[in-house]
Amino acid sequence: MKKFFYPLISLFLAAALSFSLSSCAVRISAEELSAGYRRIATETGSSDGAFSEAYLAFAAHLFRETYGEDARVLSPLSALYCLGMIANGTENETKRQVESALGMDLQTLNKALFAYRTSLVSTSECKVRVADSLWIDADSGITVKPSFLQANADWYDAQVYSAPFDSGTVENINNWGKLHTDGMIDRILQTIPKDTFMYLINTLLFDAKWENKYEKSDIRSAHFTNADGTKADVEMMYSEEGVYLAWSGAIGFRRPYAGGKYAFVGVLPKEGTKIETFLSELDGAFLSSLLASAEKTSVRVGIPEFSAATGEIDLKQALEAMGIRDLFDEDRADFSAMVEDHGLDVYCDYIKQKVKLDVDRNGTKAAAITWGAMRKESASMEEKSVILDRPFLYMILDSEAGIPLFLGAVTEIG
Repeated sequence: MKKFFYPLISLFLAAALSFSLSSCAVRISAEELSAGYRRIATETGSSDGAFSEAYLAFAAHLFRETYGEDARVLSPLSALYCLGMIANGTENETKRQVESALGMDLQTLNKALFAYRTSLVSTSECKVRVADSLWIDADSGITVKPSFLQANADWYDAQVYSAPFDSGTVENINNWGKLHTDGMIDRILQTIPKDTFMYLINTLLFDAKWENKYEKSDIRSAHFTNADGTKADVEMMYSEEGVYLAWSGAIGFRRPYAGGKYAFVGVLPKEGTKIETFLSELDGAFLSSLLASAEKTSVRVGIPEFSAATGEIDLKQALEAMGIRDLFDEDRADFSAMVEDHGLDVYCDYIKQKVKLDVDRNGTKAAAITWGAMRKESASMEEKSVILDRPFLYMILDSEAGIPLFLGAVTEIG
């Protein structure tokens, strides 16, 4: 008998409610959602030091595996939320591989991500927002298990929508993504393949002003030496900061955003070290030790104004390299916790992410969206200085939790 396969595309999705959308998805609000799936769990969990260590290892490994010409910035946090939601549909060896790669069991991950989400601080000067949704084809005939939807409602505050997968739903999905990234990412899908029956989508938005604003006199023209040795003219933002970092051949600093909870972290490899060599050795232990090396001392800092954007980064190969293989294998994937048995095989076809980020004299605005689809197929006292005038690593860091929301590298400007 012929097997039919349902690839899960992985978008950043969460499950919560059934709701038929009108053509104006941009108007979606919490009040419009069905009450079919609301949080009933009473536990809150915690995002403790063990979670931070596991997260740093995951973030470094994922960035190292995806780094390339078209992928120089990533949101590990968005990817982790996506994987967490998908993992709630897995069982047996598929589930074990995900847990092993992430360094914790699924329930611990669910509780940690829930706790972390509730700890996010968002103000008018520093907006941080996570949103998740799950879209089901109302005409597919596939039965998604209520327990899967409830788990994602409990731990990921996911919205669930049910609608025929037509051109109107493509517009609705794109408008949902645009709405939750403040217009930074305005398109996820062009069309929906005829055999796709589910999309999972997560967005992460960061929009913050600097805690200490730059004056005109702080910004001067300078040169940035690209990785290939060419020079680029940049607007360099100079300041005196109070946290200096130094560990294993690299120096860096933290510059806080409004409110102090989040910070820009610049990391400069030692002179003469190629950025590719530096990044090839990046791991969680390095990030953990670098952040722990923080010394409260005056440090002169220079940050070039820059922007970064990616196309669709496919995370599948990177995740397979991290040991998550069966998730993407049509013969081995076990998604029996996601869908009822229809004599069909379900697997994850791919996981993709888009990121856009701008760093300038006003602050930083960054957005990430990750998507996927289920588819059926037929101190020293000496003056310290860190001027980012050559290739460098950077993070948008949650200073309290010690984890990066975004992780990237600047190798050339202009």
